[in-house]
Amino acid sequence: MYARILALCLICTSPFIAGALADLDIGIPGFGPSYVSDTIPDRVLPGHSYPVLVSFRNSGLVSWEDEMRRFGLLYEGDYSKITAIPSFVGLTKGMNITPGKVATFGFTLLPLGIPGTYDLKFSVVMRSGTGDQKVTETYVKRVVIVPTDGISSPVNGSVFVESPILDMKVSMGSQTIGNIPAIIADIKPGSYEIRVSNQSFDKTYPADVERGTMTRLFIRGDENPPVIEKKKAGPVSDGTLLGYIEANIPLILIILLIICACSGVAIHGLRKRRRLEEKQEKKEEKDNESEDRDSERLKQEKKLLEKVHSKKPLIEGISSTGTGGSGGMDSARMEDPGKSIKSGNVVRKDGTISHKKKASAQKSKDKSSSLPDIDIQVRDIEAKPGSAVASIGISNHSENGIRVEDMDIGAGGFGILPVELSEPTDDAPEVVLPLRILISGSEFLKNISIPYNRGVALLARGVVEKAYEYFRTLLQSDPDNVEANINQAQILLKWGLEEEAALLLEEILKSDPSNEEILEAIERIREANNRKKKKAEPEIVKKIPGYPDELLDRYTPIRVLGDDPFATVILVRRNDTGELRALKIPRTTETISSSLYTEISLLYQLKHPYVLRMFRAEFSPIVMLELEYVAGGFYDGKQRMNLFDLPVPLPEDIWFPLLEKISEGLLYLHKQGVRHYHLSPKHILLDEPMVPKISGLIRESLRGAGGSGKEEFFARAPEQIDPEFFGKPGKRTDIFLLGAIWFWFVSGKIINPEGVDVDSGDDKLRLSSIDMHYARYDYCFQKLVARYKRDRYSSVEIFLRDIREMNQLPHESDDLLISGDES
Repeated sequence: MYARILALCLICTSPFIAGALADLDIGIPGFGPSYVSDTIPDRVLPGHSYPVLVSFRNSGLVSWEDEMRRFGLLYEGDYSKITAIPSFVGLTKGMNITPGKVATFGFTLLPLGIPGTYDLKFSVVMRSGTGDQKVTETYVKRVVIVPTDGISSPVNGSVFVESPILDMKVSMGSQTIGNIPAIIADIKPGSYEIRVSNQSFDKTYPADVERGTMTRLFIRGDENPPVIEKKKAGPVSDGTLLGYIEANIPLILIILLIICACSGVAIHGLRKRRRLEEKQEKKEEKDNESEDRDSERLKQEKKLLEKVHSKKPLIEGISSTGTGGSGGMDSARMEDPGKSIKSGNVVRKDGTISHKKKASAQKSKDKSSSLPDIDIQVRDIEAKPGSAVASIGISNHSENGIRVEDMDIGAGGFGILPVELSEPTDDAPEVVLPLRILISGSEFLKNISIPYNRGVALLARGVVEKAYEYFRTLLQSDPDNVEANINQAQILLKWGLEEEAALLLEEILKSDPSNEEILEAIERIREANNRKKKKAEPEIVKKIPGYPDELLDRYTPIRVLGDDPFATVILVRRNDTGELRALKIPRTTETISSSLYTEISLLYQLKHPYVLRMFRAEFSPIVMLELEYVAGGFYDGKQRMNLFDLPVPLPEDIWFPLLEKISEGLLYLHKQGVRHYHLSPKHILLDEPMVPKISGLIRESLRGAGGSGKEEFFARAPEQIDPEFFGKPGKRTDIFLLGAIWFWFVSGKIINPEGVDVDSGDDKLRLSSIDMHYARYDYCFQKLVARYKRDRYSSVEIFLRDIREMNQLPHESDDLLISGDES
């Protein structure tokens, strides 16, 4: 009886007990709110990344444990305004958050929207195959995105407070600003007191604010004074177009004045040019009057030549015995989709890349109206690795014999001129070739367009993927380019993507609906697909090792590019855009450290022509990185995928531009606050045409995410071997490794970490000991690979300046060795 009464009392009084326990924040399971704390700043700068922490307590009655279902923090804010990387932070395997315990989740916020106030929503959810189910309330954090540098008017300034300790609060006077890092935007110039505090730290620091300047305070969290920096803001506004115009009226007026001045100069030049043309026309009219006498004499000579030609030509037409005649090419027909495609003016066959142009399309305009009646057209192009031979057909319809380059053609004759073409390095769709023509003692130049471009050259070398990217880029600037569409369709057919190839061929039909060869190719592709569908046995899909099935709906795998001890790299084609990418997938994903999230959020922002680009990263359900695809560089008759594939030692005209571009990429990384520490020839990839790409920036974090094997070092700086004696690694470590790569370029040997010449015993390495022609580089090289960090270059920028100056020195000064104190 007493037990029943006691239970009834507990049921009636439970709401009051729960409310009291929630107010006391005791953390009893089943009662009170789940949100505990966060380190999200109240004000943020656009484009600035913020690593933050959010803590939730398990106020339920069920443990949060990653078994059949996943528990984690879900971000539900507006991704177009503020992005969270990653949007879902799951509990790691083996972690068990029992009722009453607190779980802390780490991620990175990246503001993207215009200045304004936005709400960030977070909650802990249980993720399963049916969807997400919330297990806590939704916590809403209101955040303000301030203008760039915190300044919307040039008369104001701002204060930016940073610290490695994230749980500090910032206030100015009686106003509470928020968590660190904190931005105090649009404040009047003057002196202010900034207070920074937490449970164990409370300090007030003075800050001087200037007009149009952001004052940065870096609080170390100890008794030392803060580091103060001032940054002059650029063009400022409140984030709107009207605000930008109001804040930059003087700049806009200056630009308008410059445009008006340039327009006036251009109009004056046009008027002056017209006056000169009128004078030239009058002069030509006078000259024509004096030439009337010569015209009568020319008519008589023409009649005489006609009599001679009616009997027998003076010189028989010259025919070519080499490749390139029209021959039987016009009778080529498609035997199978992908073997041969003809578009009226282009024919391609297996094993040979050849082109034809209609005579009317290939006739170039004369530079002089007095050039005789001569037809020039490209008959054929035979491409081979590194070069091509163009066969140019020349028809002489005049009454006089002509000489084209080194070939003579008689009146009424015909000849084929073979022209050797080197592989183009630019992205032009055609090669323009000037031909020198001699007739009757006069010289003329005639430009002809040859359909030989970098895409055709890449196909001849077997670099199909880069050729595909070239033709895609060419179609973006010239959508009606039939040849680019045909080349792209052929590549897709080689990859087994018949449907995508058929779509491209249908694009060609829009500009040429009556092309029978294209219609026949599309019909053959459709018949092949129908035969596959009618087969009784299921089609066996080609499986690429290491490629997860979860990505098939977004990426089509093509082939494995390579692997290392940590990850496998697979070439894929995006299904939405058709672009080629390289997916890097770790071998195992047992643990993912928080440093990996921070590093990837930084790599998103790296954009440099000599640094491998990262486009996307995912951690659930598959850990993968979507990277830029590189195909290697063509050197010495072979395709080289990275620097390690090059046959060292290299000549100076090869290693100097490579070293210069690698240095520019490393300088960019250092300016972004990135250190490599593993710089080696294997981590510097090559792309067409011989463009280096620095890669391997997150090897340590990927190694923690998964993979096996021992890390291999190409070379190590002294501080990487003995950090206690030589100090901690830094950007001068990368500078040492840059010198090691240079030494490998020149000698083909790996540098000694002590900087000693093993062969001679000299305490300083010199490039002149390998080749006296490199004596002018000795000072720059020794400043790179000095044993102690203090003796090396302080930045790559200074090294670039010095080496470019040394490269300009004449070779007569190679014997002059530069002493250690000279620059």
